[in-house]
Amino acid sequence: MAYVEQAREKRADARLKRLDAHRDEIEAERRGQSPLDVQTPDVLTIPGFGEISRAALDARVVDVQVIDVTPTLVPTGNFPTATVIEMPETAEQRFARWQTLDQRIFNGGTIDRTDEMEFYERYAKSKEFAAQKHRAEEVGELQLASRR
Repeated sequence: MAYVEQAREKRADARLKRLDAHRDEIEAERRGQSPLDVQTPDVLTIPGFGEISRAALDARVVDVQVIDVTPTLVPTGNFPTATVIEMPETAEQRFARWQTLDQRIFNGGTIDRTDEMEFYERYAKSKEFAAQKHRAEEVGELQLASRR
């Protein structure tokens, strides 16, 4: 028998064996039995590492005491207030935010916050900005398209 045919036969036999195991598992579940066999042999063979007996394995088990290390937070009563900024979620909202900042700068205003200025500069270099600008120019919504 040719090597290819032997490989096909071996593969088919392995598939049938897996199918039989699956069938046995289904039948065991139907009868209310545990589908998994929890029995392990007395000697485990690990390819590439050798064999280890159940007694040797049990001897390596270390009992570990579990300690609860859940941190407890003690409120001080003096909590600093934070400004919550709602970040735009969609491309259209980010583009509208950039347009608002651009209009403020065009009218002689300034951008006070560092994060807004960083957004203004970085967003103008993004592919999303270019796509949104192109879309707005096509529908005639963009008044400031000639500036960028």
